[in-house]
Amino acid sequence: MRRAGTHYEQSMAAALEAVQEHGRRLVAGSSWEGCTRVPLDVMRGYTVLFDEIEERPTHA
Repeated sequence: MRRAGTHYEQSMAAALEAVQEHGRRLVAGSSWEGCTRVPLDVMRGYTVLFDEIEERPTHA
């Protein structure tokens, strides 16, 4: 993970360029045209975390 640019859109563009250059996969919580499946899975993962916190706290 690296910070690039001065705002989120520049960082996302740099990340996408890097994954294409190195043949990797971008996993992000934001979507754009043509990329919705992975961000949806990330958001679903967040809901699982919140459900678990609500059901049984593990720390006093």
